[in-house]
Amino acid sequence: MIVPSGYVGNIITGSAVVVGAGLGWVATWTAGRRSRAERRSDIRREAYGTFIGAAEELTRLFSAYHTVESPPAPESTIGENVARYVGSVSRGYVAVLLAGPSQAKEPAARVRKEAWALLSSLRGYGRPRDLPADTLKELLAHIDAYIMACDTFIAFAEKTLDH
Repeated sequence: MIVPSGYVGNIITGSAVVVGAGLGWVATWTAGRRSRAERRSDIRREAYGTFIGAAEELTRLFSAYHTVESPPAPESTIGENVARYVGSVSRGYVAVLLAGPSQAKEPAARVRKEAWALLSSLRGYGRPRDLPADTLKELLAHIDAYIMACDTFIAFAEKTLDH
């Protein structure tokens, strides 16, 4: 069978167009996937930052209360102040759950659990000077557990966001 010479040229040109379009689609799809991955990473970075910031505020309430964003009012109770910051930690926890990945749930839940344990140990007490010695000892143990949980989440966040 004899094929006209223009026909072979059309086949080559047509094949080049199809291959070029396919490569263009692959490049666009890859860029779209990279953009989604970058957006997901940005969302996680923001959620983790919010959570870590809220956790840090609660830590600073105990270690350097005059440096927190909105310092405690002189007439407020320690429980009122801790409750405000525990609420921020809980809201940050929800942001972490929504941003993912699922492996973030356990270390974030531990921070939240320890924050609530801090608050529970203070229920019914007024000023820090009003705390009985056994409650103060319990509170210090909760603070240590809370700080350890925060450190664990921060290490998780660094590992997750760096790769």
